[in-house]
Amino acid sequence: MKIVLLNKYQIPIKTKLLLDVCHLVSKISGFGIEKNKPIIGANSFTHESGMHVDGVLKDPSTCEPYNPDILNLKRKITFGSTSGRVNIVFLNMLKNRFSSKKDIPMELLDDLKYAINRG
Repeated sequence: MKIVLLNKYQIPIKTKLLLDVCHLVSKISGFGIEKNKPIIGANSFTHESGMHVDGVLKDPSTCEPYNPDILNLKRKITFGSTSGRVNIVFLNMLKNRFSSKKDIPMELLDDLKYAINRG
């Protein structure tokens, strides 16, 4: 991937087809693709941590080595036990009640995380 991204060499790789090829090989071989695998894993561009989400929303290159579009993938922001107030604002979880992360009380964030951890 690095060689393709450097644009230093003329390598005719169609990166948008890479994921399809990997899934085809997975299907034929019977070996699944783990979610946490780099480049092609389903969670490659998934962000939950508040710091990561804040960084990726401001400048994606802080947490992503390349744009997910080149592989026909999409960036995903989720909410979990490591999330922050910026996740709530981005995911619009509270129906436009808060327009800024500064408006969200820490108690609300703690309550949401507690609910997630309880399952």
